[in-house]
Amino acid sequence: TNTPTPEPTPTPEPAEALSDSFKKIEDVVDSYRSVGEMHYTVSGLPEADKAEEMDASMVFTTTWTKADNPAGFNMAMSMTTTGMGVMDDAEQAPNNELQIVMIDDTAYMNFGGQIITMPRDEMDDPGSFALNAEDFFRGMKDPQRVGEEKINGIDAIHYTFSDLTDYNSIMQNMIADALKNENATMTPKRTQVQGDIWVAKDGGYAVKTEMNIHMEMEVTVNGETAPEPAVFDFNIASEVSDVNSDITIEPPAGASQPGQIDVPGFEPGTFPIPEETKIEGSFAGMATLTSKLSADEVTAFYEDALTALGWSQANGALPTWTKGEFSFNLMISPNEDGTTAIVVMPNTP
Repeated sequence: TNTPTPEPTPTPEPAEALSDSFKKIEDVVDSYRSVGEMHYTVSGLPEADKAEEMDASMVFTTTWTKADNPAGFNMAMSMTTTGMGVMDDAEQAPNNELQIVMIDDTAYMNFGGQIITMPRDEMDDPGSFALNAEDFFRGMKDPQRVGEEKINGIDAIHYTFSDLTDYNSIMQNMIADALKNENATMTPKRTQVQGDIWVAKDGGYAVKTEMNIHMEMEVTVNGETAPEPAVFDFNIASEVSDVNSDITIEPPAGASQPGQIDVPGFEPGTFPIPEETKIEGSFAGMATLTSKLSADEVTAFYEDALTALGWSQANGALPTWTKGEFSFNLMISPNEDGTTAIVVMPNTP
């Protein structure tokens, strides 16, 4: 009988000067998707001063593509959390996803189904959840090269490591947050680190990462040391796929299209907007605009346009326009810089 030839076991070997040879994925590819998950627990904290044990997790995704716009890219990100103090009530748990989408000159933020639309230049770049190899290697001690593997169709070099340079301060800060006491001090007693990273041979970006940290810390609160150490466990994993594939970033479902506001009683995109007027944003049906026209000119525009469309003004505390079962408040006021502020607030039928 023929005896199968055993698969060779990869032999770790010292890695090269890694930190200078790896790149941010956005600098070397045209598009990608990434998905990851983080989980951490803090247990064994002293009961003094409202200490809280933690069991938290986060799932995160990024879809990214180069684009012909001032930023140079379009991007969609999502983050779903549990146990992090955000929408943790059981009745709200299905809505604990935060989504950020940036397309050309428009940005969208979707939290729990409430969508904010705004000009992209008014939102800070949130970065991405893709873990960059250059950042990862900067904190590693003595990484070892395991061998070459294919991850999601990408030829990659596998490295492993068992120590980091800066995890102590990061972990201590997270435990300090759980303790809720500025007088708490922590002393690391035992730490175990195990991590792996797969780096693309062509491009030098992180394709896949896995890291586990177990830390036991002696905790002292208001001068009293807890009899048992606090235990911190941290796990994170992420990977990228669809590199250089045909990706299109879409607005969140239900968001207004760029350049329009959606007001009940009007067909999408037909709400009248004066010339030289910029849509600043919309949220929960309310829209804000800024016009270079004077307040009198904006008022005259809407009186003519809305009356022609069959709407009529109603008396009340706020300027209100009605048509059948629909109504909305229209507030027009001058800004200090000479522009005019316009606020549209639909009323629920």
